[in-house]
Amino acid sequence: AWSRAAAAAAAAASRTSGNTTEIPMSRKATPQYVQQLLDEMRHAYESGKNPYVKPNATTYGTVISAWAQCSSGIQKAAQNAESLLKQMETLFEQTSDSDIRPTIMHYNMVLHALSNNKRPDSARRAERILFQLEKKWSNDETSAAQPDLLSYNTVLNAYAKSREPGSAQR
Repeated sequence: AWSRAAAAAAAAASRTSGNTTEIPMSRKATPQYVQQLLDEMRHAYESGKNPYVKPNATTYGTVISAWAQCSSGIQKAAQNAESLLKQMETLFEQTSDSDIRPTIMHYNMVLHALSNNKRPDSARRAERILFQLEKKWSNDETSAAQPDLLSYNTVLNAYAKSREPGSAQR
């Protein structure tokens, strides 16, 4: 349920114009805070309590970016960014709503989060996402997520930083 404080925080932190709902980042906003705002926005919109706070690709991008840039050592930052991307993909597949369609920017932010992650499997996870992007693009050239130079360089960077044995040979 939306508490009065949560509603005030969401109203103060989100700006709606037309179909665009954004969560502006400030230097004080933590990834956990913007994630909480997104969760509250989704709940308010999906429950019908507030039809004006429909999260869109920009909203998700802001939260994914917060997790991707997280430098406070939060172990699950990359996993949280990846999970949000999967939510976007699922919502888009279910609704065909172009307002929630992931773009290459969203994928590159998740690849960046994985390249900075200390988990041994992060480079392989980044490569798997890149292969999925290539497959999507080859099956649908109208996809908004064509891998670009940044995508490939980020995966290379993930392998360069990887602690997994044999990653340099990949």
